[in-house]
Amino acid sequence: MTVLKLIKRPWVGLIFIIVVCLSFLGAEAINHRLWLSDLEVYYKAACRLINSENLYRHPEDGHYIFKYSPVSAIIFIPLTVFSFETSKIIYWLFLTGIIATTFYLSIQLILPKNGLSQASVKNNFLYAIAALIVALHFLRELHLGQVNYLLMFMYVLVLMAYMNKNVVSGSFLLSLSIFIKPFGLIFLPYLLYRKKLKALIFVGISVLVWGLTPLFFYRDWHLFINQYSAWINEITIEMGHKQALLANANHTIFSVVARFTPLRFLLSDPGYVPFYQLVILTALMFFFYKTFKLSSMCKTADHTVLDFYLIIGFIPLLAFTSENAFVFEQLLVIAVLFYFKMLSKFEKILAILSFVFIGGNFAELTGHQLSVFLDNNSFVAFGALLLIVVYYRLLYKMSRSNSL
Repeated sequence: MTVLKLIKRPWVGLIFIIVVCLSFLGAEAINHRLWLSDLEVYYKAACRLINSENLYRHPEDGHYIFKYSPVSAIIFIPLTVFSFETSKIIYWLFLTGIIATTFYLSIQLILPKNGLSQASVKNNFLYAIAALIVALHFLRELHLGQVNYLLMFMYVLVLMAYMNKNVVSGSFLLSLSIFIKPFGLIFLPYLLYRKKLKALIFVGISVLVWGLTPLFFYRDWHLFINQYSAWINEITIEMGHKQALLANANHTIFSVVARFTPLRFLLSDPGYVPFYQLVILTALMFFFYKTFKLSSMCKTADHTVLDFYLIIGFIPLLAFTSENAFVFEQLLVIAVLFYFKMLSKFEKILAILSFVFIGGNFAELTGHQLSVFLDNNSFVAFGALLLIVVYYRLLYKMSRSNSL
């Protein structure tokens, strides 16, 4: 079989993703770096949940305290059948499957409605290039044993459910994702904008159902309530630590605009911060409104897909979290790459620059000092913003063209 014939095979791109993940597993094991420290937090919480114990223990757990909802601990109960060492391997393999499947689905969903450009060669190259761009983030996801990729996979499933008019299952899954990390709340204004009232109602019902599931483990009502009180307290503490607008390595759009414009002098007074945040949110609402109108006019791809990709890509810029969340840029990266030839030369330069900023901060390549500089100055956030600008331009062109 020639190399060209092999590249044409539709499964080659997926195999490439899987091989990268498994090779990294081998390297981590050989170098005694198979830590998955975030998974250990979930694993420990699941063990405590089974025994109806308190999930939130500050002095005992130190930096690795469980900060998530009691519901999220339930998801990891199956792993408690095994030792933690075995669970690390199982979860790594599970994440590998999730990563490969998410790559596959995100490419399939962005394919043109008219069936053009579905050549396997193009798709396989797309797998490879997109994987290289976001490799920093999904490899870190594996190394730490995080849940961001699981969430992105869930969002893609929610998207597919809503596209297929399966409102109940989509809303049920979306509500579960909110309990894992509240990023999914970003979809609620969108559902309201698109007048998906049935979906919103089912999300509300599902949140109530999921929220009561820990009662299976905490038969004492007061202990059950205490878990949620402790969770809310953890969220409050976490938000308090991360909302320093002028702090280095705060990658939210609120911080980036504040730190790199003259507004930093005004916002040194905390009294102006709420008004500033309201202005930014208002501007974002207007941007989303204009973008969703453009996507509705697109004839090339389904507007729900285009909308979801944008919303998911905005998560790291709105959530007060670390650079690890920029793995959510994967869907926008794939969309821009797939329709790359529609961009002007200048837009292509911006796209490439955004790819470098999003995925180029490998400390092993850049060196520690440069890596810290890039992180402190939120280059990854600037990359995401550039990518969103390019995506907006792409939607603008797609809305005025019926074909590629």
